[in-house]
Amino acid sequence: MFETEIGRILAKRGYQKGILEGRKEGREEGMLEGREEGMLEGREEGRLEEKQASIKKLLEIRFGKLSPSVEDQIEATTDLDELDRLFMQAATAKSLQEIRFNN
Repeated sequence: MFETEIGRILAKRGYQKGILEGRKEGREEGMLEGREEGMLEGREEGRLEEKQASIKKLLEIRFGKLSPSVEDQIEATTDLDELDRLFMQAATAKSLQEIRFNN
């Protein structure tokens, strides 16, 4: 009976230790995934802001100071492919009125 009781106590401790280690591993893995996701989102946001700034700069060079409305439309465009299209329009348009915003 004594050996059986000791066996149960040891098994319970091992089970509890396993749960704690599993939780710790889960937290560490979650933190790592969160960091990686944050880095990807940060890079994406950086590319977005860079493209928006490039379009504004190109339009200012070609057509002068931009109105707040045009700046707002550029900043409201958050699709990278759409920003690429706007950049090409900004580079080839004969006037600011030729630029077509899809937002």
